[in-house]
Formats: sequence, C-alpha cells, structure tokens
Amino acid sequence: MSDLEKRNKHREYLREWRQTKAGRKSTTTSNWKQRGVKGDLNKIYDIWKETQFCDKCKVELDTEDKGSRKCMDHCHVTGEFRAILCNRCNVSQLDRSKRTDNTSGYTGITWSKWNKRWEYRLSHKGMNFFKTDKNKSVVIAYKFAILLLLKSKY
Repeated sequence: MSDLEKRNKHREYLREWRQTKAGRKSTTTSNWKQRGVKGDLNKIYDIWKETQFCDKCKVELDTEDKGSRKCMDHCHVTGEFRAILCNRCNVSQLDRSKRTDNTSGYTGITWSKWNKRWEYRLSHKGMNFFKTDKNKSVVIAYKFAILLLLKSKY
C-alpha cells in the first residue's frame, strides 16, 4: 500500500470517527481548548449537550437557524466558561469587565488579538455579515450601513 493510499485510508477513518459520539465530543472539546477555554471540559460538554434554551433570552436553540445557534459563552481573558447562549445573545454582549479586548463601545465590534484588527459580525435571518479592518471607524461605518440596509428592507 502506498503512502498516499495510507493517508487517504486514515483520513476516511477520521472522517467516520468524527461522526461518532466520542468523535464529536473530542472535536468539540479540542476546539474549545484552541479558543482558550479553561476548566473541566467534560462537565462543560455535558452542560452543552443538555442545554436546549438560551440562558439569557430563553429562545429554543436550533442548529438550522444561525441566529439561535448554540454558542458557548466564555471569558476571552481568563478562559472561564460562563453560559450556553444563542448566537444573537453571544454576539451582542459587551462585558468590558471580562472582555477587555472589546474597547470599541459598540455591541458586536471587537478587537481580534489574533489578526490585530477590529471585527464586526452579524447573523440576521440566515444572512451573515462580517467586516474586519485595522481602522475602527471603517468597521463602525460598515455596521451602521448594514443596520440601515436591514431596517429599510424589513
């Protein structure tokens, strides 16, 4: 068996394993670790699996609707797990005491320490908007242009 065949066979094995219960858990907790989440990830995963409603607005969490998609809220400074929220509540939070990277003063606009840029994200009725720029004013202008556009259309 050639090296290419071995690699393809291994990739197929991993693809199938990720669809198992253990594979989904391992992939999810590994992603959380990469994002800096600290704590008992097995306990957090159990909470994640059991939660059916947003801890903030109580909307039912849905995998199909991006606005009510399940998100794990955590402190970006300490890595501490806080709650399971819908995407709308997670994105709209401005917690300067714990999110020191969000100094913009605008909901949804944060400083990304990884790519050294301001970011804005919005998910609305299946549409996703994302803007990143080194200039905060450009991102703020984009945010308000999108909000005006959505207000005029709907």
